[in-house]
Amino acid sequence: MPPDGLAVSDAVLADRVKSVDHQARKVTVAGHVPDDVLADVKAKIAALLDLID
Repeated sequence: MPPDGLAVSDAVLADRVKSVDHQARKVTVAGHVPDDVLADVKAKIAALLDLID
C-alpha cells in the first residue's frame, strides 16, 4: 500500500501488469508516489518477470 498522505490510496497490483492503451482508456495522472515506492514496485515486477536473480 502507498504511504499515507497521497492523493490516491489504492494498491499497486504488480502481478497484474498489462498493456494499456492510455489514449483509448482516457488515462489521467492521479498523483505521484515517492521514489522508494516506485522502486519497490519496479523490483516486484522485475522479480515476477525473472529479470533479476
